[in-house]
Amino acid sequence: MCLLFESIRIENRQILNLSAHLDRMESSREKLWNIREKIDIDCIRMPDQIDREIWKCRIEYDTAIRNISFTPYRKKRISKVRMIEANHIRYDFKYADRRDFDKLFRDNPGFDEFLITRNGFLTDSTFTNLALFDGINWHTPLHCLLKGCRRRSLIEQGMLSVAPIHRNDLKQFTRISLINAMLDLEELTIDIQDIYE
Repeated sequence: MCLLFESIRIENRQILNLSAHLDRMESSREKLWNIREKIDIDCIRMPDQIDREIWKCRIEYDTAIRNISFTPYRKKRISKVRMIEANHIRYDFKYADRRDFDKLFRDNPGFDEFLITRNGFLTDSTFTNLALFDGINWHTPLHCLLKGCRRRSLIEQGMLSVAPIHRNDLKQFTRISLINAMLDLEELTIDIQDIYE
């Protein structure tokens, strides 16, 4: 049985966007194992040592919750990014098994992160969805690998528009923001000119 996980941001001792994470967990359990029961959120007990800083709650689960851990959040440092075609990568569910992503790093030493394309269309990075800024508006690729909770929230708020973005379209944008449950829009950005192809 495959293990799935959720990463949830805790800030000022508040669990952020919990309903979207629970929706994804419940939807994944229904699609993979035909389980329709709701997840009991009372099992997420915040430890006393969590302070006002940003923490990450990681929930590992399959047919049931298997582990919940809390760690202080440290933003990943990224200095060298490569765009890479990887048609073989499928990540419709948030699997704990990340071998395909790990292989990208092993096969391409010297890079901190990858922007993954499939059939030439931009999808995601190895750990985030993408938001591209054209100087006026933010856009997110239609062909993402995983429909992230932050991405969904930003689309619902009207802050992101969804569009197919081909690797040849990158010159229309000035920068990319890496977004996920732990990273909000513009918290971690990459200038388009700094991406290796």
